[in-house]
Amino acid sequence: MSKFEKCLEYEIQLEGHCIPQADSYPSLLNTLNVIQQGKITENEIAGQIKMDPRLGNLYAIACGILGLAAYEERKNAARVWNLTKRGVLFLESGPALRKEIMTLSVVQVPIIQMVLRLIENSSAGVSDIEIDRLVGRAVKPDEDTISMTTTKRRRHTVLNWLKWIGFISKRDKKWRIFYD
Repeated sequence: MSKFEKCLEYEIQLEGHCIPQADSYPSLLNTLNVIQQGKITENEIAGQIKMDPRLGNLYAIACGILGLAAYEERKNAARVWNLTKRGVLFLESGPALRKEIMTLSVVQVPIIQMVLRLIENSSAGVSDIEIDRLVGRAVKPDEDTISMTTTKRRRHTVLNWLKWIGFISKRDKKWRIFYD
């Protein structure tokens, strides 16, 4: 098994239906560069990426969802983040391999797979409202309601991740799989 193949083993440790809440690719890269220092807490990440602690946490979690970083729980102390093998390879790689790693990381995320299936199974494309329904059910599968603001924010992030890797485009207010 090559170094590349070893790093693509999905290293996610976060539980449940993880729906990313970090939609800026440059901020995600900045977070990875900060985590590269090793054994860094979410508050330290937030300070170094110049975001409030909540956003620092969300960007660290997004790196975890992608399998690029993982946290270590510590008794009576804040958890600390480190890069995974995949995260190290990602940061050490050139643009082409980075795109490939990011693409594989994004499409392994369960909510991304669900949205891609929804879009792929619709010949006419999928509206924001249809994606909102899917995201809402994934966020709170056992409840009838979820805030529309929360749903829209999560949808926005999921769609941004799919746009990062060039998989979707919007035409006539409908999302479609992008085939080049």
